[in-house]
Amino acid sequence: MGVSGETIRYWLLNAIVNSELVPRHWRVRLMRRCGIELPDDAIVYAGLRLRPGPITFGARPGINRNCLLDPGEAGITIGDDVGIAANVVITAATHHLGGSGKRADGPRSEPVVIEDGCWLGVGAVVLPGVTVRRGCVVGAGGVVASSTEPDGMYVGVPARRVRDLDGTPAAERGLLR
Repeated sequence: MGVSGETIRYWLLNAIVNSELVPRHWRVRLMRRCGIELPDDAIVYAGLRLRPGPITFGARPGINRNCLLDPGEAGITIGDDVGIAANVVITAATHHLGGSGKRADGPRSEPVVIEDGCWLGVGAVVLPGVTVRRGCVVGAGGVVASSTEPDGMYVGVPARRVRDLDGTPAAERGLLR
């Protein structure tokens, strides 16, 4: 039984390309060579773990250290100017709820969307089927179990809206990098 090309590709990505030994300015180029469609202006720090499945990146994503993106079959979409802090988990993969003999009964997947301008704080978790709407901030350690409304700050487990944020796009305020 041989090893598939996809298995080798994800091993290369997770074990080598996302290593601390690879300079950050090379990482995006190497990820693109491995088939990940990242824009040239992406910033990706070491330790990103990718699971197989469809992931779409908008312009200027910033992904900090030790994050996990698990798109399952349904996929993850990350909009423009999204900031993802260290140790964030975004997963579209889960399981069906089974009987008492086996609660995690068979895989299923629901799409996850992180819309433009969002910021996911350190250790945030975004669960399957969630859309984090435009301009939201998810505070450190927040677990987003249901979709958000635009321009809000969400904190806690499960994450809930605690503050309204200014809806003016960063580009209009001259804040884009």
